[in-house]
Amino acid sequence: MKHKFLLSIMMAFTLILVVGCSSSSEESSDEKSSNDSAQSTEDVKSEMLDFYLSLANTINANDGALNTYELSEEPDKLTDEDRDAASESAKATGEALGALEVPEGLSDYKNNLNVAIEAIQTSYSKKAEILADNSSETMDEANESFNLGSKMINDFLVELDLSEVNLNAEVNS
Repeated sequence: MKHKFLLSIMMAFTLILVVGCSSSSEESSDEKSSNDSAQSTEDVKSEMLDFYLSLANTINANDGALNTYELSEEPDKLTDEDRDAASESAKATGEALGALEVPEGLSDYKNNLNVAIEAIQTSYSKKAEILADNSSETMDEANESFNLGSKMINDFLVELDLSEVNLNAEVNS
């Protein structure tokens, strides 16, 4: 009888130990899954910030002459050479944006980010055309396209709980 009682206690202890360990491993799996999800979210945020910086750097690397032209305090003193340089600068910026790729880590946002990039690219292409044709057309439509793309990028940043940015201020200064 003592052996049955002792055997029952040992079986109960073993059962408690097995249930406790499996519960602990389930919790560990849940924690690991939660940590993976948090890590994944942090990875996406990091990828988005890197992408945004890449976008701004791509624009800044190419639009110097365009900025000089558009931000001139004395537009009457701008020459045809200044206008041609600005047109080439806008064209180069549009081409560089066309080569910009959305990283794999942002695959959930890829289509929408490509639309945003295209809107910004269209802005620079339109400016290049206006300047090359020496058109009296204003840059308003081109600026609206830039603002649309910039807003879309900003919306993605906010959706990821990142701070809002002002792409226009970063690339047109």
